[in-house]
Amino acid sequence: MTGIEMESGEAGQNTSRVTAYAKQHHAVLNHLGGRGDGIPSLCTPRPEDDVEQMERILLHTMKMVANLRETQKDLAVVAGTAESRDGLISAVANSQGDITRIHINPRLMRLAHTDIAEKLTTVLQQAQLNAEAQAKQIIDRRLADTANPPLLLDERFISERVEQIARNLF
Repeated sequence: MTGIEMESGEAGQNTSRVTAYAKQHHAVLNHLGGRGDGIPSLCTPRPEDDVEQMERILLHTMKMVANLRETQKDLAVVAGTAESRDGLISAVANSQGDITRIHINPRLMRLAHTDIAEKLTTVLQQAQLNAEAQAKQIIDRRLADTANPPLLLDERFISERVEQIARNLF
């Protein structure tokens, strides 16, 4: 018997519903590409679908490459900025965390060297964190755009397809 069995105190009503659902679900999975042995194989398309599957994979790959190019362009213009509370120091960092600009107000030199170092370190770190957050947002958005790729052809699929072609030749 194929299906999921569940014991119930209600004269087996739940058992029959679950088994019926499992059989229906199993039939649908087999129709979508089962191997005929009761084990569904969703990653094995029918031979007549091979070209269509390859076209889906190629189209998705092309979309991913285009997305990667756009991501690189977007990351190239990331500018994480930060400024000290007193406005004496500001900094800009790129998507890789490199500091690309620092502005220091001459009034900063009136402070003790330890205060200058602390303010400068804080502003630089804030600019880098800001740039990192922007880059993460860009990457997350682009990854979402390429979600759900078509199933790739695995080793088992290729082996089965070659065996099937060999059987059809003889």
